[in-house]
Amino acid sequence: MTRKPTRGELKKRTRKVRKDSFKSGSAEKELKESETKFRLLAESTLSFITITRGDKVLFANPSWETISGYSREEILKVKYSEMVHPDMLEMVREQGLASLRGEKVPSRYELKILTKNRQVRWLDLSVVKFSYMGKPALLSSAFDITDRKRLENKIKKEKDEREQRVRQALRESEEKYMQLFNTVPAGIMLYDAETKKLLDGNKAALNLYGYSKEEFLNLTYWDITAEPEKSKETFQRVLSGEAKKIPLRYQKKKDGTVIPIEALVGSFRLNNRKVICGVSTDISEHRQAQEELEKANQELRNEIKNREQAEILLRAQNYLAMTLSAMSDLKKRLEICLTTALQISGMDSGGIYLVDAISPTLDLAVYMGLSPAFVKSVSHYGSASPLTKMVLTGKTIYSRYDELNLPKKPQNSQRGCGHLPPFRCVMRIGSSAV
Repeated sequence: MTRKPTRGELKKRTRKVRKDSFKSGSAEKELKESETKFRLLAESTLSFITITRGDKVLFANPSWETISGYSREEILKVKYSEMVHPDMLEMVREQGLASLRGEKVPSRYELKILTKNRQVRWLDLSVVKFSYMGKPALLSSAFDITDRKRLENKIKKEKDEREQRVRQALRESEEKYMQLFNTVPAGIMLYDAETKKLLDGNKAALNLYGYSKEEFLNLTYWDITAEPEKSKETFQRVLSGEAKKIPLRYQKKKDGTVIPIEALVGSFRLNNRKVICGVSTDISEHRQAQEELEKANQELRNEIKNREQAEILLRAQNYLAMTLSAMSDLKKRLEICLTTALQISGMDSGGIYLVDAISPTLDLAVYMGLSPAFVKSVSHYGSASPLTKMVLTGKTIYSRYDELNLPKKPQNSQRGCGHLPPFRCVMRIGSSAV
């Protein structure tokens, strides 16, 4: 038999039931107050609040009605997925299911939705999982960021368009550079300022040095210069900005031919390294033309000089003819001839010999600017003298003494020995020679 509770136990049980009943009433009251506060907050806030479970909307506040364009009754009937933009539908489904499974998912992200009239709106959405009516649900709160996204998209579009214009301008600039680079008739080379390795060369440079592009890019500057020591000094001046133009430098072609070039040089930074740019022009034809011009100028100067000399000689001849015809003294006539000859030749000393064709002997008749000792040593030449024999041939001779293959006279330290006339002029007059 079951034992009947005592009076005391019954009183105790009665107190417990009353106490539990009081607590239950308080809990219900607190729950009602909490729900009332939530609704007041949800209906008064500007943020968009929804409670969803799966694809069904369980609650939506007035702000959500405003942004979505649906009434409350329509919201509770329409599927949540119908309000999500198709671009983001798959992402929202996966995150919702993962959250309900208890997996960790982002609690905040940007969501693109479609309103009732199919306009696109952007939301900054925060989602938390909680228990609603005894079952798991998702509480979402969001703010409208459509204007911000439009501004961001506008900025991004402008940035993309600007970058596109820059890329297009860069492509056009590169095309123009390559057209200019490869059509300039002068050879253009780029090489590393430190290693002197060739980095690029245009078609004119390849043709100038005789290399293919692949061969050219395996060279250094030292492979094409014929003057390495001068080039080392020039590099320092180029890098310091002192040298901009090199009027003449000799360089080597692939076949070993050395050519003169004129170069314009400069340095700049490219891809974080110092680069030297050289524009080389082959001046072989120019230098040949210069040499030919200089030769022609020299010939012209010589012709002018010869003409002037001829005019001087002609005037001297006329002077001598007029002067000598009025004189009978042979010595004076010879002195006038010698003076005139020295003036014309620009020499400061000389003499005239008389030749006795019968003896035959050669005697110094008149002289100027010669020392007595020198005059004594050259005043007479006998018939066996090579000089006498040369004079007796009767030919006019213009030559340096040391070119006549005659015996050399001993050097004399007295004044006048150093003034031996470099030219001799011998003329026959009747039975004597002057």
